[in-house]
Amino acid sequence: MASGDTLYIATDGSEMPAEIVELHEIEVETIPVE
Repeated sequence: MASGDTLYIATDGSEMPAEIVELHEIEVETIPVE
């Protein structure tokens, strides 16, 4: 869940690098949500 907090902090900052967005999307797809 750490990635979620990091993404939130990055979003709250101002601009988030595309790399973070891509990595976050990959993690979300990799982690099975039940």
